[in-house]
Amino acid sequence: MNDLKLIIRLIVIALIFMSVVFAFNTKTAQAAVSVGGYPWTCGAPGVPYNATISWNNVVAHPDPTFDYIPDVSNNPSWPTGSWYNKPTNATSEVALDSTWGATWATLPSWEKVLRVGTRYYTRVIGGAGYTYGNDIYIPVCTATNAPTWSGQQPSQVVSGGTYSITLNWSGGQANPTFGYYIDISTDGVNWPTGTQTWNTSYTFTGLSPSVNYYFRTYTGSHSGTSGPLNVPIIPLPTGTSATPDGDTVYSNSTRRVYANGVSNATSILFPTWSDPGGQNDLIWYPGTYDGRGTWYADINVSNHATNDPTTAMNTHVYLNNANYSDVFLDYANFMAVPRPSTADAVSNLVRVLSDTLTVDLTAVPILGSVPLSVNLTSTVGGTATGTINYYFWWDCSNTSSDHNFVEEIACGALPNPSIGSCSENARGVKCNAISNSTVVRNVVYATTGVKIPKVIVERGIAPATQDQSSVTVNPSIPTATNVTVSVNNSVYCSLGIHATVNWTYSDPVGSPQTVYEVQIDDDADPLSGQPEWESGTVNSTGTSASTTLCNTGNPVASPQTACRMTWNTSYSAWVRVQNGYGQWSSWQRMSIYINGTNPPQSVNSWITPIHAFPNTNADFYPPNPSVGSPVTFNDLTVFQGAATPRSWFWEFGDLAESDRRINAPPATNGNTTFTYTDTGAYRTALTATDDLGQSCSFNLDVFNIQPPIPEWIEVAPR
Repeated sequence: MNDLKLIIRLIVIALIFMSVVFAFNTKTAQAAVSVGGYPWTCGAPGVPYNATISWNNVVAHPDPTFDYIPDVSNNPSWPTGSWYNKPTNATSEVALDSTWGATWATLPSWEKVLRVGTRYYTRVIGGAGYTYGNDIYIPVCTATNAPTWSGQQPSQVVSGGTYSITLNWSGGQANPTFGYYIDISTDGVNWPTGTQTWNTSYTFTGLSPSVNYYFRTYTGSHSGTSGPLNVPIIPLPTGTSATPDGDTVYSNSTRRVYANGVSNATSILFPTWSDPGGQNDLIWYPGTYDGRGTWYADINVSNHATNDPTTAMNTHVYLNNANYSDVFLDYANFMAVPRPSTADAVSNLVRVLSDTLTVDLTAVPILGSVPLSVNLTSTVGGTATGTINYYFWWDCSNTSSDHNFVEEIACGALPNPSIGSCSENARGVKCNAISNSTVVRNVVYATTGVKIPKVIVERGIAPATQDQSSVTVNPSIPTATNVTVSVNNSVYCSLGIHATVNWTYSDPVGSPQTVYEVQIDDDADPLSGQPEWESGTVNSTGTSASTTLCNTGNPVASPQTACRMTWNTSYSAWVRVQNGYGQWSSWQRMSIYINGTNPPQSVNSWITPIHAFPNTNADFYPPNPSVGSPVTFNDLTVFQGAATPRSWFWEFGDLAESDRRINAPPATNGNTTFTYTDTGAYRTALTATDDLGQSCSFNLDVFNIQPPIPEWIEVAPR
């Protein structure tokens, strides 16, 4: 009879236990966390967005102030202090709006924002522990194929003309917010902001001949680069020079003027006028070809206003063919003078021919980087008298002394100031009838290249004269400032020795950063010896670089991208950057050091900890503890090097926050026991601290406290 009672009791106990386990497993199996509400299927890297996390059948948390805690992290290992969370009573939340709080020890790299191209992990904490959900992830839109041009581009284009080309591309993903950007560049390195389009083709107009063009698309990723596309210029008619037959002629004579070394011309015109007549006596004389590359025209001086004792005659030469009209070649000016019939005429002629005019143009400085401020000084000399006309051009390589030609044909028009004043525009400065024999003007060159400042001066009846200088403007030099080294004690636990280097980039003309290089060394000079870590030259606009895992066993290499930093050593960091012109900055040494949340320090080096942080570890027994039964927690921490333990701090995860600190001495290990009074899911954490105050934490796996096994009481049968 007693055996039968015992069997019945065991069967009842087994049924109760199975029902509890079944109920618990059923709830766990049905719990689910899902993600939705994505704004796009793909996007540009780093663009922020929100998503919705939803859950169902998750057991509510026993805390009276909330039911659930949804978590989001960008680390699948969920290390301590690496996620954002939000206690809530709802069963869905928008991640990550402003109501989410942070448990990060320091500001995370993703800054409470979901960003395209980064994968995030989700879970919800309820009464039964953690329920893990789907990842939050919007990928970067894939790149298209390199664009190609369709149709037949022209074989040649006239100088100063333009042409059009249509680009087509395929493949990749259109960005949901802007479709595509089609970029065009003249060097394949510097890319101005492209043109947005929703189509897979785009027509560029106004392209110049004899220029290389490169093309690419952007969807969030850049395509490959096509090109170069280059359409040549139809050759211009050319010549070497224009010359009069002698410099002086009597006013009732005919003078022959030549165009020399002419090629690719079908006709030539020699427009001629006198100074007294302005251009009111302008006559266009047709040229005659002599069959040997030379054209000429006979100028009848008596057809022009030559009443003055001495008349300046102006002849310009223009070339023509089927594609080009009035291409300027040169000027061939000469003087028409009266016959010396009297002593006065002879004296007047001598005076006219003896008046001289000189000008000297200096530029200071003649070499520098953009933006380059240059002072131009023009000094007039000679025997000529009277007021002076100045014509300054900031950049004009033409050597003519005829300001009309230079303004109209070669280098662009200048302003027209009133008498006795100067006026300036984007091309240069004109001064009208001023008395100053020295004029200083300032110009700021904002583009690179060799600039040719030029001045023409006129005074009295002397022939006009000109002078030029040369200024070389080099690309701008970028700078890297505020070089900051950041470390974090919590990262010493997971990654060991580490450092993140940040800097501020700037460039005088706004050229973007294209390349950076970072070095960490225990020497005072980044270019001497062997660095312990270096990034190598990295093609990036980013202003932050982090070391790889540091190990003195990593092989010595160049570049030293495998970090060899070690403990208890002083290090410094250096940064240099390159702009879009390919110009490097000088090496800039660190000036700021930040350790975790401590205030920044103004220093140029830092010292790594004396030894490694504790390797904290623990386990517990039994694996399925029940209410009221003690749980044994075993400390498995390894203290590194010569370190000794200072304390162990246990967090048992119960609502009463029954934390426990064990100090050493007297204790030699952190072993302890704890008895839970309520069922539920618990996560226990151990933080071990060594004699230098260096602490690391370890989270044990979540375990469930089971209900106690019912206590049976035997009752005698009646």
